[in-house]
Amino acid sequence: MLRDYRGLDGHPWYEREKQPLPLIEGLTAPEDFALVDKYYQHLSLVEPHKDLLYVQKEPHPLSKALPDGFGFLGFELVSYEDEWGVFSSLYHEVIWGSEPSMSRFAEQPNTHLLCRSLAHAAEIQAKRNELLAENPRRPTLETACTPSVMAIYGKLRGSALG
Repeated sequence: MLRDYRGLDGHPWYEREKQPLPLIEGLTAPEDFALVDKYYQHLSLVEPHKDLLYVQKEPHPLSKALPDGFGFLGFELVSYEDEWGVFSSLYHEVIWGSEPSMSRFAEQPNTHLLCRSLAHAAEIQAKRNELLAENPRRPTLETACTPSVMAIYGKLRGSALG
């Protein structure tokens, strides 16, 4: 299952200290894509199964100006502060969560274990907010952050987009 997940939770950059990219909070700007692609091509020689994700923090409307080879993967419900301050509500509270009313959504993600639609992400977010309103210190939910919806696009190695 972990192999299918295409969200933001996990290690952001391979050989972080060696990569030459201009990062802002762990991300590069779309206009720096040529540098990212060059690094990604080098990386694919060392780690051939690494994916390259394109994150759209404001998911509506969906981006139409994507680099070649990228496709829409789904929506992520995530708190993103920087490359080391990432918490995926979808991954930790839905897919692997122990709160029954949240884990029931685990049957609904797409093949990349992301939300299929903004409506699906909003439904999860509404249930999460409802549970925290009932009990702000609910032990089965992360209370130190507030996840938001982001669109995830990918250039995937060793698997199909869709």
